[in-house]
Amino acid sequence: MSVQPRGGACGRGTTLPRGRCGGGACGRSCDTRAEQMAGPVKDREAFQRLNFLYQAAHCVLAQDPDNQALARFYCHTERTIAKRLVLRRDPSVKRTLCRGCSSLLIPGLTCTQRQRRECSCKGGVIAEHGGGGYGRPNNSFLP
Repeated sequence: MSVQPRGGACGRGTTLPRGRCGGGACGRSCDTRAEQMAGPVKDREAFQRLNFLYQAAHCVLAQDPDNQALARFYCHTERTIAKRLVLRRDPSVKRTLCRGCSSLLIPGLTCTQRQRRECSCKGGVIAEHGGGGYGRPNNSFLP
């Protein structure tokens, strides 16, 4: 007869596997699965700066929708930093920026969205605005 040690697999007073108590059952913080799999992030400060610039652009447009020049400056700065340091940005962030003028694409505020009929691309949604650029998919600007 095998006896399980006190505390179970977690070793901290629960019978849950390691990382499953989440600090609730045993009172201590166990590493979650995402924390165990993710190693140290290279250029963490650069990603934090990119995140700050993206959030600042959103905040500027939320406070004053007419101040698109400042939001565009923040997005352009974010893009140049990512290019200079050769960082891969999340595709959801790249989809919300105009490729032509680095403007933040917010439906109803800075762009209009429309659904394409029988589109061969994955989303089928085009974000348009007057900046001469385009959103997703990789097609030319349609007036």
